Amino acid sequence: MDLIYSEFTVYRVQMRNSKNDIYDKKCELVNEMTQEGYRLLKTTGTVLRYFFSGYTIVPICGIIFHFFELEPIEKLPLLFKFYSPISLSQTVTSFHEYLVCTALQLFYIYYSVVLALFNSLSQMLSMFHMRVEMKLFQLNVKEINMFCENNTTQINNNESLDLKNNTFYENELRLMMRKLARHHQIICR
Repeated sequence: MDLIYSEFTVYRVQMRNSKNDIYDKKCELVNEMTQEGYRLLKTTGTVLRYFFSGYTIVPICGIIFHFFELEPIEKLPLLFKFYSPISLSQTVTSFHEYLVCTALQLFYIYYSVVLALFNSLSQMLSMFHMRVEMKLFQLNVKEINMFCENNTTQINNNESLDLKNNTFYENELRLMMRKLARHHQIICR
């Protein structure tokens, strides 16, 4: 699955062989940021999985304490205190009740971790995607700047620009600005 389905374009303007450079920069930017995003999402997922794994240690310790008879049933550790569905009290009176309470609490923690994982990863993914789009937008603005700089250099050097050539530059600049505005609208959605 690709993180980015972005439409990035290189305009049809020849600027001293810089067209391929800009396209390569855009491709490289998307690839680098995609890899960075994958690493960030994997790290976040791993942290949340370890968080859940850490909570499973408490009931395992309680079961070990019970089998070695180090703690009475009433003092076995639970993840958090709540009313037991079997005895309707906050104290556990049997090992069976302890297992039921632990299973319910682990299910609750697992469900919370899954929701937190989906929520955080989707938020990070959307922020990451927006960041990539903004970087691509910046490259598009630089490309327009190079186009205008090239055109201004020709005018300053008194190169003859006929009306046809001037109309071509205006149309190209209009097309670039239209695509830039469309890209801006995509980012702002």
